[in-house]
Amino acid sequence: MIRWICLLCIPFFLWAEKTPVVFVHLGRQLPGYYQATFSQVHQMNPEHPIYLIVHAQAVHRIKRRHLVPDYVQLVVAQSLTPTRQHKEFLLLPAKYSSLPRFWRYSMERFFILEEFMASRDIDEVLHLEGDNLLYLDLDETLPTMRNAYTGIAVPFLNDDECVPGIVYIRERNVLTEFTWFLRNNLLGEGHRSDMTLMALFAKSGGDLNCLPSVPFDYSLLESMESINGHKVKNSEMYATLSDELGYLFDPAPIGQLLDGESMLQNPRRPSIVNENAVYDSRDMPLSWEKDGKGRKVPYITYDGRKWPLANLHIHSKNLYKFVEAL
Repeated sequence: MIRWICLLCIPFFLWAEKTPVVFVHLGRQLPGYYQATFSQVHQMNPEHPIYLIVHAQAVHRIKRRHLVPDYVQLVVAQSLTPTRQHKEFLLLPAKYSSLPRFWRYSMERFFILEEFMASRDIDEVLHLEGDNLLYLDLDETLPTMRNAYTGIAVPFLNDDECVPGIVYIRERNVLTEFTWFLRNNLLGEGHRSDMTLMALFAKSGGDLNCLPSVPFDYSLLESMESINGHKVKNSEMYATLSDELGYLFDPAPIGQLLDGESMLQNPRRPSIVNENAVYDSRDMPLSWEKDGKGRKVPYITYDGRKWPLANLHIHSKNLYKFVEAL
């Protein structure tokens, strides 16, 4: 009996040392493409725990249809202790409740992520949306990220929009500051989403920084302006730590150029240029090559230099086309 207990404890002990990758899906059904993103995370970072936080009503279907592999740990959102700001968020008036469910869930996930971190007493996580594929080697890059970031880091599309398809959280207390900010600022003027509110949090002095999405040389160009007219105040922000990390992050434009719009669009365009992005992904051709461990990963090329991508945001939801392990 003691031998079995010890064997069972070994994986948990090892995983307790590793930064978890956490997904949050609050819909009643889990889309099938999640299996592809789980597989990619596990392929790149087999020793890091993967958590999926889901609505209680989704659990039975997930288990019955075997939608989640054994290496992914399920957490029921309703089992977590809600924070005060989460409770108040849920009581916001009709202007909030009339928002499409997608936008409500995309904001509520941050309250739930905070509650999950508190329940495990952890400060550091990597959070992914389900339509993102991870090519980042966490053991290789986390030491640099820990030294560089003290709060939250996320890729920016422009100065007014972050895209939290991939979010690095270094300190839980900063996430708490953001959830209070979200609760207090949701009902302001204009369209308020997780994307705009994260950027507004950064502008308001919150400890939220930009994950690099372009090489440093690209950031020196005077033409960093979106097709829709978004201009940047500090272009170098979009390249900060690109050399130190050795990776670039895809907010969405590369994945959209690669495989187009969501399959929910009718008609769906198989390749698009993101008109809100302050850089043009066509300037950085993509190729697939093997990394130092023999894994096939995406690279972009700019000015004769290749950069591995940390992630691809596959807006089309056709993730299986780009998973190394499948």
